Amino acid sequence: MKGGSSSTLPPHLILLLEAMTSQLHWYPDPEGIYKLIAEEFRPAEVLHSRFHKEKDHIQEAKHFNQLILESLNDQIMYALSQVLLSECFSEVSGQHDFVMKFADLWDGSEGCAWHSDAIEGGAFVVLIYLTDYDDWDDALGGQFEYGKVPYRDGDNCLIHYVDRADEIVSNGIVSPANGTMVVVNNHNHFMAHRCFQLTRPEEKRITITLGFDLKVKDDFQVQSKVLWPNHVAVS
Repeated sequence: MKGGSSSTLPPHLILLLEAMTSQLHWYPDPEGIYKLIAEEFRPAEVLHSRFHKEKDHIQEAKHFNQLILESLNDQIMYALSQVLLSECFSEVSGQHDFVMKFADLWDGSEGCAWHSDAIEGGAFVVLIYLTDYDDWDDALGGQFEYGKVPYRDGDNCLIHYVDRADEIVSNGIVSPANGTMVVVNNHNHFMAHRCFQLTRPEEKRITITLGFDLKVKDDFQVQSKVLWPNHVAVS
């Protein structure tokens, strides 16, 4: 199992997501991690919060993710839902609805070490890149790499990926050309990924990330839905 796969979104979905991101209120990331973040994805409680060592990071992360999901407007939920409802996921949508667990976006790539997003929830993670290039120059950096951590006796759900970086077997490197989508296996914590820092920070590299579970439909004849908090369903 490679733990991930990549493809290119259909042109109409790229246009839809570009239109959605163009309507967001972008501003410089006060933490300096990214170039820009969007107000719509940073409700006040999330923006002014920090993880606390004495607290349960898993529950804290899920709480922040829930706050973000509940703050998104109808236009954003519609645009993001269309990705999951598209032909890109036709092999699973016939029998399943999609249950959203987290959603985020940012512009820029600070680079990040090997890690897994399993604590965020969601059996699968989708990453979508919006850039100014249909053909990405790898000299710009910003690539996404995914791989697998070999099992060791005694391994549990908390793996120190950075300490074991030399052991990780790379299964693929994806360049963030415009409209590129990566789907990652997020329920197997032996599957890890990382991203590379941009060599030119001024370059546009918007990342949209979606975490979701699959829910078997009660009626396979009914159109699939994306289920958001507060009983919101988009079909």
